Amino acid sequence: MAAERKLTDLKRFWYALGAPIASCLIASIVIIFNSDLQWDFSHKGFNDFHQIFRIPLAILALALPIVALVATIHRSAQLSETLKRAEIQNTFANYYTHRKEFLELLKQLEVDHGISFSGRAGLYAKIFPNNNNQSLETVSTGKNQEESLLFELARKFLRAKEITKHSKVTNEKVNAFYLNTYNLSNELHFTVVDGKGRGCELDFVGNPEPLKIQLAYEENNPFKHLYIVGSVLEALRDFGHIESPRTFTFPNINSVFSSLASQKFKNQTARHEHE
Repeated sequence: MAAERKLTDLKRFWYALGAPIASCLIASIVIIFNSDLQWDFSHKGFNDFHQIFRIPLAILALALPIVALVATIHRSAQLSETLKRAEIQNTFANYYTHRKEFLELLKQLEVDHGISFSGRAGLYAKIFPNNNNQSLETVSTGKNQEESLLFELARKFLRAKEITKHSKVTNEKVNAFYLNTYNLSNELHFTVVDGKGRGCELDFVGNPEPLKIQLAYEENNPFKHLYIVGSVLEALRDFGHIESPRTFTFPNINSVFSSLASQKFKNQTARHEHE
């Protein structure tokens, strides 16, 4: 690249310097061969020289500003290349720093909520799909600047939460709530690992066998898994600098819902003890 070479190694430098000199020489030769000139080293002779060769001298004088212009352009190109390299190096370093901070956030969430993330690099790629060691965006977006995955998960969170507000709570609604909540944790790449999770068999009409899923559950807080999902979403939203209202609030415990949920988990525990 031209920006990496010395000024004197550039052809355009020699063109800028040589063209005025060559033009000056050609004009001078034309004048000499078409004029009756005599050697005169007196004061009058020097005045006559300046008068006769004023055009070749003017052409020769152009060499300095032209060379200076070429040198300025070359310095600008070198500076631009230096800044570009610095930007590439900064992006490279900042990308891995950003990923490291993301992974540290996941580790802290694991400690806080008794969960374990799998496919951490995949989760980072889903939340920051445009990031690589040559490009970095600290604001979470989708591919091609579409909506961030976190917005979609926030809407799913709200839909799961809405299930608990139904005035007529049924076993099917309880099943739907836990299945939706479990699916959210799957999309966030985490599972419950520290004993707070219990296997829950959800019975769906038409299913040949019950669907067994692992959930965080406490008898006095049947929304424990939803709470963890919401906390994870909120932490990721803050990390991704998503400008959105704080939607990850948690519903009041519906007594009927709580009773059905408690019975479901008790039945599951009894089945395991019987087995």
